Amino acid sequence: CFLTTFLLDSLGAFSFFENKTYDQRMIYVSKKVRASDEIYFIGVNQESIDWAYKNYGWSWPWPREAWAKMIDFFSEGNPKSIAFDILYSEPSIYGPEDDKKFAQSEAKSGKVIQTVFITQNGTSENLLYPIPEIKENAALHGNITSLSDSDGVIRRGRLSYNSKGTILPTLGTAPLFLDDPENAEKLLSSVP
Repeated sequence: CFLTTFLLDSLGAFSFFENKTYDQRMIYVSKKVRASDEIYFIGVNQESIDWAYKNYGWSWPWPREAWAKMIDFFSEGNPKSIAFDILYSEPSIYGPEDDKKFAQSEAKSGKVIQTVFITQNGTSENLLYPIPEIKENAALHGNITSLSDSDGVIRRGRLSYNSKGTILPTLGTAPLFLDDPENAEKLLSSVP
């Protein structure tokens, strides 16, 4: 029985069942846990795109000046962090002055977390950061790389990623580094 079960598990025979029951368990648990009032998610949808065009004349993609105004606005409330789940790996189509406004707002805030995307080709890894001006003015960078399960769904994520001795927190754990860098680094470096 043990060998048969071990062999079937090694071949992934139980993966589908485990994944689907895991999904149902997470749905059940999510109904029992109250979301924190200290975390806000700002999403962009068609309504906000239409509003920005009507009020500011911004077409999509928005100029980085739009994001800079958001950083300035949020910074007025003294947040612990402002994290962007957008990778600014290309210069702004609105010109270098647009990138400069964004970078200035980042630097003034001191609490902006930008994304880094890690790809691996065999034994080598490539880190894709925002353009230099945005990268250098961010308070921190959070990794947005995840591995999906066999059915293409991402169910698990690392707390951090060790890149050549440098610990890169995930975007979700990066705010801990701004809040309490020493303890966060101890916590994340203890995770394999």
